[in-house]
Amino acid sequence: MSDPLSNLSPAALLSKVRVFYRSPLHSSEVLGRRWPDKHRKVSNLTPAQTSIAFDQMNLRSLKLTSLEGMPVTPELKSLFLQDNNLMSLANLGPQPELTSLYAERNNVIDFSDVDRCPKLREVSLAGNPLQQYEMYTVICCLALCPSLLKVDGKPVTKHQRALVALLD
Repeated sequence: MSDPLSNLSPAALLSKVRVFYRSPLHSSEVLGRRWPDKHRKVSNLTPAQTSIAFDQMNLRSLKLTSLEGMPVTPELKSLFLQDNNLMSLANLGPQPELTSLYAERNNVIDFSDVDRCPKLREVSLAGNPLQQYEMYTVICCLALCPSLLKVDGKPVTKHQRALVALLD
């Protein structure tokens, strides 16, 4: 099975990524999604809900709509955000030691205002509208960490890594 993107010129690839990654055109409006009326932010959670057990933070199924108030935590290695109502990963912060990010089954539509996490190696965003884009893996690498190894459990290919290097 050949990669459908391998036949595109670098200019064509660049235009596909830039439209989404560099200047998202109010992606929520394009996809027909809106922010929920009530915002539930990380800053509104109790300390017990945001505590770190060893090197992991579990914020699963808390109906979060925003990561506003997310602390930058030097010891955090794994962050679990599954089954919330997040439309963006803005305010994630540049978590210096984060290696794994799991945000499946949210409503993430773009990566605007996301800080890179330099040690991030694995990200899982399955079940988000973002996943429908043709260059989804490349976009994840550009936005979160150019040296990602896995996106949704699948290894980043050499071809995808070359595109990231070209576009970064």
